[in-house]
Amino acid sequence: MIIKRMRVLYFGFKTANGRIYLEKDFNIDELNEKALKKTALGELDHPSSLEISLRNVSHSILKYEKDNLGLLADILILNTPNGKIAKTMINYLVLRPRAVGNILPNGNVTNYKLITCDLINKKDDDFSTASIRRFLLNKKLKKIKAIC
Repeated sequence: MIIKRMRVLYFGFKTANGRIYLEKDFNIDELNEKALKKTALGELDHPSSLEISLRNVSHSILKYEKDNLGLLADILILNTPNGKIAKTMINYLVLRPRAVGNILPNGNVTNYKLITCDLINKKDDDFSTASIRRFLLNKKLKKIKAIC
């Protein structure tokens, strides 16, 4: 099962845990190099470690891309035990980054290094629907003001 253009994160949006990811920190060519080598594997749930455990792998990341809002990924759900769970629960899951970086007092994340993207329960997601709607509306209003 391939799922195209799953949202990973929004650029410039303050998450529930206070982090803000900046577009300049994401090198698509570098990210896709890992995907092309078929070494971009993700797990079901965020583990407490940065290491990817083959025992817990549920999907492979096929391709990353940026749009005007943030980072997207195409994924292949694998035929592993966790992949089978992910297939049955895909409507309840979102794709989110597992990474390292420095968090500045203003929430901006610097020296960001994306390790992988994991499938997590929507209810545990930092990008709540109401918050995203406010963020997107704000972005549209700023764009309209710039045109006027």
